[in-house]
Amino acid sequence: MTSYPSSIWSPTSKTDGVDYPQASHINDLQNEVVAIETAIKANFGGTPTTGDLLYYDGTKWTALTPTYITASSTTTLTNKRITKRVASTTDSATAAIDGDSYDEYYLTAVANNTTFSVTGTPTTGQEIFIGFKDAGVSKTLTWTSITALGVTLPTATTAGKQHIVKIKYISSAWRAIAVAVEA
Repeated sequence: MTSYPSSIWSPTSKTDGVDYPQASHINDLQNEVVAIETAIKANFGGTPTTGDLLYYDGTKWTALTPTYITASSTTTLTNKRITKRVASTTDSATAAIDGDSYDEYYLTAVANNTTFSVTGTPTTGQEIFIGFKDAGVSKTLTWTSITALGVTLPTATTAGKQHIVKIKYISSAWRAIAVAVEA
């Protein structure tokens, strides 16, 4: 026979229903759980239901109500990383950036004059990083429905240099708020 620690009941030394769960509870799982908790002084004061999470603080069990993050919740996330949705292509004369699908968009070897635009249904405050580098020869750039706000949008690439433009959806329009060119 197995030896139990002194704090756990032993079926060889107890009487049915006196110091441990009654045999009549064997087919009633909920009452059996409560009886076992009571026998080991772990009853959290209620009847557990399916899905309850329990926490033991050293003297008693407490039912916890979990918080779930949903699409409509306003839960603040701390120390969590969000992986950006990134699109990358070699070249495109009409770089239509899908704002519903991407947070970053890169053209790695622009070989054509390029027109940038954003498609989709934007949300206020949404941001997109646009990166591009020509194929060694300067190319003309056009920005459709993207206006500059405190910066100047480039009208041509600087040959062989990486460019980054940050746009943000503000007041029902896409605004370029940062422009950088590799030194």
